[in-house]
Amino acid sequence: MAWLGGRVAPGDVVIGRDLGPVGRWGRVVSGALSLSYGLAGFFAGATAQIAGTLAVVALIAAYYLILHRLLGERLFARANPWFGTTIVLGSLGVFTAPFMPEAVPRGAGLYVGAALIFTAVIRYGGCEVVAPPTLLFRRRYVLYCPWNAVDAAERPLHRLRMDTAAWLTAVVTGVVGVYFLLGRDVLARFGVPDPIAPRWALLLLAPAGFLAYRAWQAARRPEAADRAADRAADRGEVRVLGLGAAVLVVLGLSFAELIPQGIAWPAVMLGGLAYAIGLAVLGAVRRRRMATDPD
Repeated sequence: MAWLGGRVAPGDVVIGRDLGPVGRWGRVVSGALSLSYGLAGFFAGATAQIAGTLAVVALIAAYYLILHRLLGERLFARANPWFGTTIVLGSLGVFTAPFMPEAVPRGAGLYVGAALIFTAVIRYGGCEVVAPPTLLFRRRYVLYCPWNAVDAAERPLHRLRMDTAAWLTAVVTGVVGVYFLLGRDVLARFGVPDPIAPRWALLLLAPAGFLAYRAWQAARRPEAADRAADRAADRGEVRVLGLGAAVLVVLGLSFAELIPQGIAWPAVMLGGLAYAIGLAVLGAVRRRRMATDPD
């Protein structure tokens, strides 16, 4: 089961577990930027600060190794992925909290930067903080992170029939998305002012509209009573295209600064957790009814 996109065909990308090429290289660049910022301050510190930061990186790595080992088959493999996501990212939120000593968020930043590159190397599309234990224990669990927005926007582009409109959609999504996701950070790293106003990110609404239109077309295809597999494939296509459209809308509004910074992902995570809790409650109610009334 691909929780963000319904059932998938063999070989299809599962959000939170698998990587497409854009998501993979985006993580490499983002991880390299994070490491470059972190290491610049790291080597400028005193010996005691460097030792403290390295100790924090080691402790965080050990923490996620233990967490992955203890909860992997007990929770990550069995429960809705939003439960595991809340635990692994909630822990990271504690490590980067303002009340922590300076070495802790600095070490967490270095760990995340290295983990992003590590995720790309092993082609794991889940939460980057568990990439090292994912390789060590050879168990891949579906766990979400903000980078999955890129994966969700990329996935429908691989499924489209590539006519002229689809190519234009892919080009606009790639150019605008990559610039606002990574390009501005690269320019800032080299001290170059951002030459493009945030409002240009609203161009992402155009490919979002195209994906929504293709989802609508898939939903309206005539159904044949004897072709259940085709109907299931159409429903899967609607989910994939619809999710991609929704993600592009959120990204466009966020990059255009029409959604306050730092709000979108916490809202998504809280919504996902509420959804997971709702499913768990409904499942418990159904099981209770079946136990008390087997007929």
